[in-house]
Amino acid sequence: MSILVGITGGMGAGKSTFAAMLCQQGARLVDADRIGHEVIERPEVKAALAAAFGDDIENSDGEIDRRKLGKRAFQNRSSLHELNAAVAPALRRELWRQVSEGVDSDIVVVDAALILEWGEREQFDFLVVVVADDAVTQARLGGQKGYSEAEIRQRMEGQVSVADKIAQADLVVENNSDRAALKGTAEEVWNSLCRKLPGR
Repeated sequence: MSILVGITGGMGAGKSTFAAMLCQQGARLVDADRIGHEVIERPEVKAALAAAFGDDIENSDGEIDRRKLGKRAFQNRSSLHELNAAVAPALRRELWRQVSEGVDSDIVVVDAALILEWGEREQFDFLVVVVADDAVTQARLGGQKGYSEAEIRQRMEGQVSVADKIAQADLVVENNSDRAALKGTAEEVWNSLCRKLPGR
């Protein structure tokens, strides 16, 4: 019987890095962001996005320009709702399909920013929320991804607050230091999860 672990957190906190570290320890990883990148290129989803946000969200190669889509989708709650209506159903179906394929794995990790927004907290045996100070997340998002402060604020406003995420977490991981420190935490969490497995 698998342990299903959800990894979530605010933008720039490092949840995907932490999830990847658990994967390196032996977990099966289901990455919602990667699934989302695949889903938005499906013809029916692409058509819905073009209808909501304009045909010019496609680049010269015919693929969705995710940066342009993001700027339009995160302008307000109405446009964010349109984005979710177009993408979330297919994304969630594919995510749970991949989870079901991992039933033979001892520990399955789902890396997803919107676990709580989707109302799926109860689907998980264990929920980890990765957090970092505002100054740290701003530096990561600005330096690594080139987001402006306005873009960061718009995207964060579309998510459940960090305080609410923490309130529903089984474990909160603070990621204000370097990768070595985070890796050490990941190893501790992995060992703790392994002890929860039947027969351990």
